[in-house]
Amino acid sequence: MLIEFRVENHRSIRDEQALTMRAGRQDDSADPRPRRIQGSSDPLLPAVALYGANASGKSNVLSALGLMRNAVLQSHRAWPPDGGVPRDPFAWGEKVAQPSLFEVSLVVSGIRYQYGSPSFAWVRSFSTHFDAEPSS
Repeated sequence: MLIEFRVENHRSIRDEQALTMRAGRQDDSADPRPRRIQGSSDPLLPAVALYGANASGKSNVLSALGLMRNAVLQSHRAWPPDGGVPRDPFAWGEKVAQPSLFEVSLVVSGIRYQYGSPSFAWVRSFSTHFDAEPSS
């Protein structure tokens, strides 16, 4: 289950932004929406909505998620080994020359993972948080 997605320097997203599934303050403990899952100390929401004014970056958050998905699933086949990383950085100022950040925190089978990198060196930046035993 997704805990958080972070992105920086992608299209209109200049500074780091986070899409989090962590539940906010809970006044009602009987609220069935937040999920308590093994591997996460925070209750998590099963769905999220992106809303905002026109041209505020909603589509670019989804684009960043898609770019990360493609990097994980297809980079070894679709990207030339010496061709660099295809990206679409923030177009103005010094950010265009800086690396982009794509990072995800998730729980799989009760184990929390954090995965991502500003340079798309996915294997080198892989880390596991063993704060919970895997579920049986």
